[in-house]
Amino acid sequence: MPKINVKICLGTTCYVFGASSLLLIEQFLDDHIKNQIEIEGTPCLDLCKQENKTNRPPFAIVNNKIIENATIETIIEAIKGKLNNENNK
Repeated sequence: MPKINVKICLGTTCYVFGASSLLLIEQFLDDHIKNQIEIEGTPCLDLCKQENKTNRPPFAIVNNKIIENATIETIIEAIKGKLNNENNK
């Protein structure tokens, strides 16, 4: 099974809104999940600069699903959702 890719935007706006703390997510994951994901910080994703001004930083992407106003909890929820989808196939 391919790993779930988690990208955390570390652009200036996201960083100011707390993205740096999102990099600590691995500390909050169950051990059986840790080996199934790949976490990386990434330069600005330009999501806050899109025409839709309702987008709210910080941003994360879990297997191409954009999470706005990301928190450790919302990212873990998205990871678990992806894992459940993979397990139900």
